[in-house]
Amino acid sequence: MSSMRGCAAAVGIAVAVAAGLSHGAVVYDAITNNTRRSTLFTTDEYAQDLTLSTGAGTAIRLVEVGVSRNVAFPGVYTGVMTVRLWADAGGGPGALLGVATAPVTLEENLLVHIFAADFGPNGVEAPMGKVWAGVQFSYTNPLGAGLVYGRRQPEIGQWGRHDARRYPDGTWVLHTDRSDPAYIRITTVPAPGTLPAWLALLAVTAVRRRSV
Repeated sequence: MSSMRGCAAAVGIAVAVAAGLSHGAVVYDAITNNTRRSTLFTTDEYAQDLTLSTGAGTAIRLVEVGVSRNVAFPGVYTGVMTVRLWADAGGGPGALLGVATAPVTLEENLLVHIFAADFGPNGVEAPMGKVWAGVQFSYTNPLGAGLVYGRRQPEIGQWGRHDARRYPDGTWVLHTDRSDPAYIRITTVPAPGTLPAWLALLAVTAVRRRSV
C-alpha cells in the first residue's frame, strides 16, 4: 500500500512540475529578431492575415502584440488592448473566432512593449491555417498606444501581406500588397498529457525508491 501511495505521489509531483513549466508552441512569430519601422496610432481595429505553421485545427492560447507610446501625448497611457481572431473569408476577415483583452500601461518613451492577450486554457481553434488577428486600443488617459510594425517578415508562419481596417460601423476596408508585418506572435495551447523526459525519469526513479 505504501508503495502505491509513493507511486501516486511521485507521479503527482512530476505532473505538477510539468504543468508549471509547460508552454505551447510558437506557430507565428513576427516579433523575435524584428526591428521597428513604424507605429500606427488609431482607435480603429487593424487586422493582418497570418498563416500558422501548424495549419488548420491549431488551438491558439496567446497572441502577443508589440505596442509603443505616442510621446506627442504627455503623461502615462492607460487603457485596454483588445485582440480579435477572425476566420479567413477568401481574402478578408470573416466569422469571429474569439476575443481576448489585456490591460496596457505605457510610460512616455519610445520603447516597444510586448503585451499578451490570453484566450484561456482551451484556446481558440483555427478552422483553417490562415487567421486574421485584429488589434484595437481603447484608452482611459490619453489616446496614444499604437500597434508596432516591423521591417522583417515573420520567422515562423507566413504573412499574406494584407491589412484590414475595421471602422466603428463594423465595415472592413482591405489593403493589399503591404510591406510591413505587425509585431505579432501566436502561441498554442500546451499539448495535454505530455511530460518532459527528465520529469518522467524522475517519477519512475521516485517510485522505485519508494517500493524498495
